[in-house]
Amino acid sequence: MRKSKALFETLKGLNMKYRFFFKILSYFLLLLIPLSAVSSIYYFKMKSMNEKEIHSKMQKDIASISSGVDLYLRTIQENHYNLLQDNTVHAYLYKEEAISLEERVKLYDINRVLMRTGSIVFPYVQDVFLYVDDKRVYSGNGTDDFDLFFTKFHPLEQYPASFWRSKMAENKKYELLQPTAYTDGRMVLPVVNKQLVNGEYATVVSLLSLNSINMIFEQNSYINATNYFVFDQQDTLIHSFAADKKAHLQETADQAAAYIKNNEIDLSKGFDFIKLGREEGYLYYEMSDASGWKFVSYTPAGEISNPASRLIQFIFIIFLAIFVLTVLLAVWLSIRIYSPIRKLSALIEDLKDEDGQESFSDGHLENSEVHRIGSGLRQLADGKKYYQSKFQNVSHQYMEQALLHLLKGQYKGETGDLEQYLRENYNFEGKTYMCCVVQFHFYDAFYKEIQDVERFNILSKLRNVIAGLIQPHMKAAVMEYNTELYACMMDGAERARLEKVLQGLYDTFSSDIHYYQLLIGAGCVHDSITGARASFDEAFAAIERMFDKAGSHIVYAGEADVKKHYYYSFHDERQLINFLQTGQEEELYEKLHSIMDLNRKQGVSSGVMQQLYAALRSTAVKFAYDKQLILELDQNFTKEVGKHELNKLKSFFSQVLVRNQEKVREESKQEQLAEQIIKYVDEHLTEDLYLERIAEQMDVSAKYISKIFKEKTGTNLTDYIGLNRIKLARKLLVQTNLPIHEIGNQVGIYSRTTFLRTFKKWEGIAPVDYRQMHQGVEKSN
Repeated sequence: MRKSKALFETLKGLNMKYRFFFKILSYFLLLLIPLSAVSSIYYFKMKSMNEKEIHSKMQKDIASISSGVDLYLRTIQENHYNLLQDNTVHAYLYKEEAISLEERVKLYDINRVLMRTGSIVFPYVQDVFLYVDDKRVYSGNGTDDFDLFFTKFHPLEQYPASFWRSKMAENKKYELLQPTAYTDGRMVLPVVNKQLVNGEYATVVSLLSLNSINMIFEQNSYINATNYFVFDQQDTLIHSFAADKKAHLQETADQAAAYIKNNEIDLSKGFDFIKLGREEGYLYYEMSDASGWKFVSYTPAGEISNPASRLIQFIFIIFLAIFVLTVLLAVWLSIRIYSPIRKLSALIEDLKDEDGQESFSDGHLENSEVHRIGSGLRQLADGKKYYQSKFQNVSHQYMEQALLHLLKGQYKGETGDLEQYLRENYNFEGKTYMCCVVQFHFYDAFYKEIQDVERFNILSKLRNVIAGLIQPHMKAAVMEYNTELYACMMDGAERARLEKVLQGLYDTFSSDIHYYQLLIGAGCVHDSITGARASFDEAFAAIERMFDKAGSHIVYAGEADVKKHYYYSFHDERQLINFLQTGQEEELYEKLHSIMDLNRKQGVSSGVMQQLYAALRSTAVKFAYDKQLILELDQNFTKEVGKHELNKLKSFFSQVLVRNQEKVREESKQEQLAEQIIKYVDEHLTEDLYLERIAEQMDVSAKYISKIFKEKTGTNLTDYIGLNRIKLARKLLVQTNLPIHEIGNQVGIYSRTTFLRTFKKWEGIAPVDYRQMHQGVEKSN
């Protein structure tokens, strides 16, 4: 009992003696309460955000995969179209029986076209081949017999020669077949296009390598345990891929296919939480625009939560370490703060004892020092808030970025803050503004002859060097637009002084001019800070004219007659022409809107927009001219620029599209007529054929059938009849001993003189000489 009482008295004495120390310590430890609260909130928020981020990443990955495969398919289809439109293909691609001796010599030109076509899509297409009948198959490697090509040279496991022979009777213009094994065992996906060439349907096939599709999967795989599947429009599995080679891919694929067939998929949602067998996971999906395929990925739920759990565990460890360090720091700071205060109090007490004054009690010390410390901390806190606020308002780095945003046309704040910043830091008067740009185009020597460290030092100091050369002579703010372009905003400028400063800048850098091309552009002077952007655009446009010219230059916008430009690339024009060609009206209108929106966002002026409308209209007129279409033109088309004019533009493009579709339909009728003429001539070749008789059978004029036949086949009708008769005559000369005049009668040329003249015209020798030469060869054989 006495020991407990003694211990209590001892603790009470320590509490009285070190009360102030414990109070300081308690203040520091109180900081752990908000730290714990903030850390807890951050913990749960980060867990939720991390899982959302992973879901977003997985959805983007499957979308990227779909876009990548779509790009391959669109490129292949466009390649097929260009191949079948090639002049060489149209000149020599005929059925076996329609190919002349002269044309056979030139058949290799088709192989060269195919070789060139295959080189365009080589990285992801295994082979490209073309055929128009069941006699020959053309490829980049040569021309082969139809059956040998598919059975020996280029066999496709699931698609024998009979399959491709049956394809000639089908009318599908575009088809994606199921994957199959190719010659060397690699899996390929045949992409088939058909189009009418010289009156016959030509079939072109590209073998898309599944390894290239696997590379897309692999490049976009965020989690190694993810399995990827591709289903067609009937939900049949086309292809599957797993980065983890140990994964049970086939089993998972079957389960995923069953789930998709038995459940309604909401494509707008992007993913579902499902259970495949005993395992739960997430199913992500994306619909392909080009093929209509469903791209699906399945990731086990544990793989989604594991990265988040590891991050959360890491955050918790950090929080625990901070907590322990905070406690230790609180003790250390309490000792560091209390010790000098205690020494000072002891000194004060000694002084009071020497003077006979009453000593300070611990409580007295506590109240006075706490008040003084609290007052000082409040003053520091208030001062810190004041200077932080002032620093944030006038921060040099922040304001420099704001100026760059102004020059880029992206600044949305008040220009008054920028003007104040320029006045306070660069002594701008704010009456007029102009901009200069300094552009470095570094040559290869700069990267080869200068070491990395030294090159980094040069690039990091370029801005300061430019500022050091300009600011002593002019009021200017120099900013780094990018690593090779520097913008300089000036407070107006006298032309003579400006020329002197820019010439000095040019001379300084000219000593190392073999490392780079230096372009210095100066814009015009404007009355307000918002005009600085226009001056910057003028300066940059001035040096743009020099990008393709050798040497370094100083260019002034006023002298260069700089004008703003609109944004309409060659690629945009080709897309519009392709949409007109293929009759894609919705895509055409969407592209027109996107071009207009881009130019409005870029701040293109009304005058330049008129030029853009004229350029777009010119694209449609050019297409119509190439297609020989008759249009109704409006001469006042670009008088105003607005919604009304956009509607007129769409109406004009619609007119071109409709006229082109009408012409395509007319050309189809003409192709059918050409086919009927060929069939009639072949069936009545040995009879007395002439234009009027054929025209009467076709129920059209002789002049019209002659014109149509020439346009669709590239050959005069009379030449076609004569050539086929001579082909029959060659056969009779070699295989029979009939007299020359009898052979002429059997091929429909009843005049001996006409037969002899016609035969020599096509073969270069007389019929008798031809018979002797070829029958002699046949006997020797």
